[in-house]
Amino acid sequence: MFSLKEIAEVYKLGFNIEYFKVDDIIQWADSIIERDNKPQIAIIELSLSRGKSKREICDILSEIKGDFNTIIPTKIILGILYKTFVKEKNSIDFVSEFVELLYKLSFYIPDDDISYDLIALEDYFSVVKHEILDKDIQDVLNEIEKYLRKYKSLADDFLVHIEK
Repeated sequence: MFSLKEIAEVYKLGFNIEYFKVDDIIQWADSIIERDNKPQIAIIELSLSRGKSKREICDILSEIKGDFNTIIPTKIILGILYKTFVKEKNSIDFVSEFVELLYKLSFYIPDDDISYDLIALEDYFSVVKHEILDKDIQDVLNEIEKYLRKYKSLADDFLVHIEK
């Protein structure tokens, strides 16, 4: 369903915002190597990337060949973030860190509308957080959840796809 390139771009986005760790990328690369008789050189390089810099790993992810729709990886990572948000949103500290992830993501995505939406959510949260009104915080949480929910099905499909 998703191309190897689209998956690589999801990992690159997630890695750039520090959602994914090097071990996540290595595990994914290893799973590709196990299934594919002739994996791309970049996949092998990823499998051996422990100890490489963030920039080097992102460069290797960029080297993976294939076609992809540039907006699909963005929507997938938003869906993955939705799933995390729903599980963890009980702590204001988590929500602060989560909103920071969304803000970081806005710098790495090619879609100006989505980028603008993420920055607006961060701005909204920042204003409410400083006023510390529980009702307002709940409104922000609801807005974030509502915004991200529309990407859930793509994340579900993605997670099923990479587990194969």
